[in-house]
Amino acid sequence: MTVAVNVYLDGFFVGNAWRDGDGQLLFKYYPGWLESSGRQPLSLRLPLRPDVYGDAVVRPFLSGILPEQGARHRLAQCLDIDDSDILGLLAAIGGDCPGRISFSLPQHGPEHVPPGQRPLDDRILTALPEVLAECPFLAGEQSLRLCLPGSGRALPVVQERNRFSLPLGERSSTHVLKTAPFDRQAGVANEALCLALAAKAGVPVQASMQVATSREPLLLVQRADRSAVGAEGIQRLGAESLGQALGIANGIPIQDSRFFLQTGFQLLKQVGVAPIRDQKRLLQWSALQWVFGNEMLPVENITLLRQGQGWGVAPFYGLVCKAEHWEPSAAAASDEGAEWLEHRPCVAWAEATAVPEKTVGAIFDQVARGILKYVDEAVGQVGDPERTRTLAAYLRARAEKGSR
Repeated sequence: MTVAVNVYLDGFFVGNAWRDGDGQLLFKYYPGWLESSGRQPLSLRLPLRPDVYGDAVVRPFLSGILPEQGARHRLAQCLDIDDSDILGLLAAIGGDCPGRISFSLPQHGPEHVPPGQRPLDDRILTALPEVLAECPFLAGEQSLRLCLPGSGRALPVVQERNRFSLPLGERSSTHVLKTAPFDRQAGVANEALCLALAAKAGVPVQASMQVATSREPLLLVQRADRSAVGAEGIQRLGAESLGQALGIANGIPIQDSRFFLQTGFQLLKQVGVAPIRDQKRLLQWSALQWVFGNEMLPVENITLLRQGQGWGVAPFYGLVCKAEHWEPSAAAASDEGAEWLEHRPCVAWAEATAVPEKTVGAIFDQVARGILKYVDEAVGQVGDPERTRTLAAYLRARAEKGSR
């Protein structure tokens, strides 16, 4: 097991995370960072202070940087590391991470490797679903230290003039290339359709496009935590998932939409630069999950961006519909076992957020009616009607059920 790692923000040493004799993960800021004029906290759950942070805070934060358990297991096998060795995994792949953070072993110091790129040709892109299924992020390849939360079926890349490459050394990625699980009937068209519908319904989403290969298409999504600077430069932006900010361990499902909205609203009220705007975004996102029939709320897919001295909710990504194999029936929009999906949730959401029910209902209706209005147009935009027919029928039924 790895004993300790150095933690950096934009290459500046900010502190150490380590494992004690009982297996607890701890973190302490470097005194010099606390005295620096450019000091900033790693996370909302790790405010600047000289004390040692304990496992209850540190483990969910560090775990939220890594992929979920299934992908973590495959990743550990590729690297010959125990999948419970969070520090070892971060030391191995924690270069191009979400936000501005990076990691190294204490004896190595920060990675000062000249920035470079390795082109990805059609042969590699075509094989990407199988390659990532076996070894997430191409871990272990020379000069590659790439890390994302989620299923491990995505790859940070650099996009330049419709060409793609892997970021090497200190080069930052600009986009994420996503593949779909092999059991997802519609492939990446599922997420492409859901993102297109969300945008047409007035919900802010990250720019995306499908990328054709010799076999299955891939989905390219622009990173919210990267910004272009000048002709060639890329700036990494401070970011963490809403799950990390709430102290929810990666992979822990949330089914209670009222709890999610209540805690999310409270957090944004405390730290948000535009809390009213972002609270509306959380309601829009929740309405999307209702129409998409997603019983479990993937809060790790909501990104908070640091904006000045506060935080804001980034445009959304990772929107998918669960109904890959749904068959139309009299119970078209029913989801047994998911009570919050059975009826319009506006009354419960209004009680949880202290927002007037009329306002919550208007936001919910904007999403549901927008999806109902534009579902056929979005299917045409995605360009894969055969594979998205079932999804479109399900979304139409759910949107009709939710619309007044």
